[in-house]
Amino acid sequence: MINIFFIMNLFIIFFISTVYIDLVYKLYHYDSYIHFIMYFIIGFLSVIGDKRAISFKLFIVLIIPIITEFIQKYIDKRRPDPIDMYFDYLGLAIGMITVLLYRYVKKT
Repeated sequence: MINIFFIMNLFIIFFISTVYIDLVYKLYHYDSYIHFIMYFIIGFLSVIGDKRAISFKLFIVLIIPIITEFIQKYIDKRRPDPIDMYFDYLGLAIGMITVLLYRYVKKT
């Protein structure tokens, strides 16, 4: 079940990153927060669930910000932004750390 949410979240991130939506420009001031939240969720989902799939999911989530920002270079009215990538990776890291800290605290 977790893997389904993980895949759905990947598709949502990829869709939002590659399609021009007028709403995105209306929410431009909140862009960093949106990136952080989207990637926090995917980071959270990447380290829970099936233990055998974690390494594959980690590989995917580490390259998806690079891929989406690279693709935006070739889409009209979109632009790649290194600050977006910063908040993508920050959200990933905080999401993963949250789960790992929870597991550590739960054991003790």
